Amino acid sequence: MRLLVTKVRTTRALGVCNVLRVTLYRLSLKTGWLQYRCPSGSPYLLASAFASNGTTETALELSKGNSICREAAALIAGQLPYFGAHEFEIGAPPRWFTDPWHNREPFPSEVHWTQIDEFSARPSDIKAIWEPSRCRWAVTFAVAYRISGDERFVRAIGCWLDDWIACNPQNVGPNWRCGQETSLRLLAILLAHKIVDSRDFEAAGLCRFVREHLERIRLTVSYAVGQANNHSISEATALLVGGQWLLAHGTKEDALKAEEITDFGRTLLVRQVNHLVLNDGTFSQYSISYQRMVLDVLSLAEWWCLQFQVPGVKAACGNRVSIAIEWLASMVDKETGRAPNIGANDGTCILALSCADYDDYRPSIQLASALFRDERYFPNGPWDDQCRTLGVDVHALPIAATSNVSRLYPDGGFVVLKKPSLVSWGVIRVPRFRFRPSQADGLHADLWIGSLNVTRDSGSFSYASDSPWCDYFPGTSAHCTCEIDGRDQMPRLGRFLFGNWLQAQYCSQVEEKSDGFAEWCGSYKDDQGAMHRRAVRLEDEAWVIKDDVSGHQKRVVMRWRLAPGNWRLEGNQVESNIARITVDTRPPARRIELTDGWESRHYLAMISVPVLEVELGPGCASLETRIEPKFS
Repeated sequence: MRLLVTKVRTTRALGVCNVLRVTLYRLSLKTGWLQYRCPSGSPYLLASAFASNGTTETALELSKGNSICREAAALIAGQLPYFGAHEFEIGAPPRWFTDPWHNREPFPSEVHWTQIDEFSARPSDIKAIWEPSRCRWAVTFAVAYRISGDERFVRAIGCWLDDWIACNPQNVGPNWRCGQETSLRLLAILLAHKIVDSRDFEAAGLCRFVREHLERIRLTVSYAVGQANNHSISEATALLVGGQWLLAHGTKEDALKAEEITDFGRTLLVRQVNHLVLNDGTFSQYSISYQRMVLDVLSLAEWWCLQFQVPGVKAACGNRVSIAIEWLASMVDKETGRAPNIGANDGTCILALSCADYDDYRPSIQLASALFRDERYFPNGPWDDQCRTLGVDVHALPIAATSNVSRLYPDGGFVVLKKPSLVSWGVIRVPRFRFRPSQADGLHADLWIGSLNVTRDSGSFSYASDSPWCDYFPGTSAHCTCEIDGRDQMPRLGRFLFGNWLQAQYCSQVEEKSDGFAEWCGSYKDDQGAMHRRAVRLEDEAWVIKDDVSGHQKRVVMRWRLAPGNWRLEGNQVESNIARITVDTRPPARRIELTDGWESRHYLAMISVPVLEVELGPGCASLETRIEPKFS
């Protein structure tokens, strides 16, 4: 009965209409209806769409142009990057169906996409198959061509695309399985074509490529809406951009249908932005990396509308996008561009317009700010390369007036503690779930000393992993918070679904004290009656965190997941060249131990990290942690 009640509550929280959308999609898969509606296609040639014009334009001058050209040369040599952290010898053109982690082809490549179960081939992760077919390489080749004028790069786009189409006819194989993957591929190819500036459209089959992708996206976009995440944003953008492109370059027969697709895509995109971006700027997935992905997709949508000289989305939802930009910028260390690894992180970085590190968020913030706010968020720097490639004159824009201050994001549940005079800063995760949570991270404290992430989130690792990893990374024990009675803060109902969504009982405003310190406190009660209250105080570069837990039956374990370093434990204190951490408890702790944990800063990569664990027994428990940085 308890499980039934949990499922009913969760269904209501997800939204009955969204649950129906997902259910109808799954039924249409099982009955064969989608296979009937998505007929298989046949190969065709596309290479001439990327033939150069024979004229030399003014070369792009980028701060990291040589690095982009080196990456393009490595691609031609068969070295393909994955998720911003890995590189594999995968061939040129790539072996489209090979999982390089396990050196095998885990999914059938000659069956209709509706007959493929993306979770049926573990330990392989289908995202390893999808990554080359997102065609980010096409943008890298196009940018390298514009920098160097080397025609090898533009020829490679056509060669690889012809091979992709030959191996992936319409609706056949795993690379057609996901509407979002289809959308990102379409956006990448159209962007590469625009950067190359070839004039050949229909003769080479590019219009056919666009038609086939729009048909696939349109058919299952209701399922994307039902998921209430980034899928609906990217798919709506692909419909808007692809439809407008076909309207401009397609045949007369394309015109009527393309106009309908364009209008539908624009309407859907505006509606989804206004629905999924909360009033405080938080995106529905409560994730730093997905916040960037959505901003990148929206930047592409607005930029393409400027190219077509048609209304974009800025007029309809620009204010909502603007606060989403501010949200992400407040989480970023301006010296490195890095941010907390909070929320799901699948390695997505859809723009290949610069050679910035995967975890540098500044290029995306700068581009989005230029397009939606008409101002630069940062002064001139390498993060301007994306703007330069797209012809956005960022240097002509004023620099935004920003402040390094504390902020509360009450709708999404994030607290940023900062002081202009201090180096230390941090982000606290408050459980306020209007949309489906992917991680049980209530009251997680992500604390920084300048550019060093001292206490940190574990990340995601893989969405397709088996136990224990599929439970570990989203779970409470993989965060800097208290685990009560050995359970997650919310019961797990599926691979991507928690039940009885946690809701904060109390969430204070950030208080700026007369002594110059900043503090915040909040609390929650879980579905079994246990309560956790956390107060966080930033004072003179040091952190003081007070935790009170009650209602537990067996034990409380507080964890501080630490930056790698030479940490040493003595009594109730752990110390390294980074910081000194002192823990006082009432009653006395059962156990204070320095253990090993795991973190994933990049998708499909994990490393061992030190974890300070403090365990107390039943009864009310109080803990005070003081983290004092060491400055060299």
